[in-house]
Amino acid sequence: MNRSMRGLRLGALFLAGAGFLGLASAAFGRQDGEADGSVDRPALQLAHEHVRAVPQYVALVNRRHELVGGWQRIDDVVIQEDCGASLCFDGVETNGENALNSRLADGYYGKDCGVGGSRWFLGRNYCNTLWANDFDMPPGCSDVHIGRVQHAWWWQVQGTGTRERCYIEFSFYENYSGCDGFDGFVSGVVLDFGELESSQGVGFYYVDLPLCRLPLDKLRGPADGAGVYAGAYYRSFGEVTEYATCAQPMLWGLNKPLHYATQSWESFDDVAPRDGELSFPDECRDYDTGVCPGPLGAATSFWRKGKKSGEMQITPQLRVKCLSATVLVARVKNVTPGELLTFELNGQIVDQRNANRKGKARSPNTVVRRVPYTVRVPEYFLIRNQICG
Repeated sequence: MNRSMRGLRLGALFLAGAGFLGLASAAFGRQDGEADGSVDRPALQLAHEHVRAVPQYVALVNRRHELVGGWQRIDDVVIQEDCGASLCFDGVETNGENALNSRLADGYYGKDCGVGGSRWFLGRNYCNTLWANDFDMPPGCSDVHIGRVQHAWWWQVQGTGTRERCYIEFSFYENYSGCDGFDGFVSGVVLDFGELESSQGVGFYYVDLPLCRLPLDKLRGPADGAGVYAGAYYRSFGEVTEYATCAQPMLWGLNKPLHYATQSWESFDDVAPRDGELSFPDECRDYDTGVCPGPLGAATSFWRKGKKSGEMQITPQLRVKCLSATVLVARVKNVTPGELLTFELNGQIVDQRNANRKGKARSPNTVVRRVPYTVRVPEYFLIRNQICG
């Protein structure tokens, strides 16, 4: 990567008008704590209430953040196992259920921060509409199609009673050089949620979207599974693209012992100044704040889409099911026949089994309590959360 590059600019316009409260020119409004081109980060807070949002349309974007192929309508959320064949990066932390039944949670991955479904943020008036975080996904998640995306964000607009159309863009980049920046666009997607009410009235928003049944189906991660995921919030996108009046990602971390994926303390926030450009290294922020499970990053998760060879599914998959309120079972498929597999429950080995001639294996029925469990099969870096009862 060229270390001398100054920043990343997305293709949004900064237009003065009624939507930007207190705007005196075609620039962003001043934020609390801003002085001499810098912003003092507000104190972290927990937001407790949240509501699920479902996008109406989705489209691919190119490296210039322009629409590719036009908008595609999402009529409803289609549940298909292959959309989330395996979990590659969990910066949200849910109960492991499908897209209709997933819930924000805590206590998985071998550590409980004691906040349940609440998530951190920087106060309702912190406006961070363009951000980026690094990530390093486990083996098996290199150069893969992403079939499922989860994300949580605060949509402030202008406070209680205000509304604004919401677009969210997610993009992947290949090359990461710490606070010196990143480059190498891989792929991107933008979601259109229609108008959303300010989070100040309803709580923060959460989306869980399977992508694999959509015609676009081309959201691809970095070639080596490591790089940067960037996000942006808009109030219009297309012929005229404008950033949202005020929004920010909710924050969560991976500093729990059973995670396979990792993330550093470095995050980029477009706040110094808020001008639609991430300036390197000026807008690199330290998110190792000391709160659990820090260091924090934008609350986002990515699942690998299943892959077929001919008519046969070849992506290893782990599924966990409660047979009752006290009995749990795990199943693996699409692995090498005869291979010895290890089943771990909250970091403890409960069984080792050889896969049968069809590449499948099943753990024994395991008696559990009504607490969060993380099941892992380390030979394939497979991981899944579940709670019974």
